[in-house]
Amino acid sequence: MPKTKRASFPDRLAQIRKAKGLTQYDLAEMTGISHRMIVHYENHSKKLSPDVLIRLAKALNASIDELMGFKPTTEKEPPLKNRRLLKKLKVFDTLSSDDQKAILKHIEALSNKQ
Repeated sequence: MPKTKRASFPDRLAQIRKAKGLTQYDLAEMTGISHRMIVHYENHSKKLSPDVLIRLAKALNASIDELMGFKPTTEKEPPLKNRRLLKKLKVFDTLSSDDQKAILKHIEALSNKQ
């Protein structure tokens, strides 16, 4: 039985990042790794320190096995395409319960118009 070739680590990293709707700059900010190094990891890197691998996996909400290609990626929900909305949703989590409820009421009212 022939072996199927795994995608390279740089390809998997870019694929998972894009599937999460993140830019390289977003991933750099989330991990504390420079944008330049993220670009390097997506284009050339075959070996990473365990610390970097863990930081990438946490930021991408993926397992190390997924990043390394030992396990298929599991994308549960489609990523948000609107970058501004994604950033606002991150702020939403920090708001009080009352503020969150008020925002959700506005969203519900707008969606009911359609």
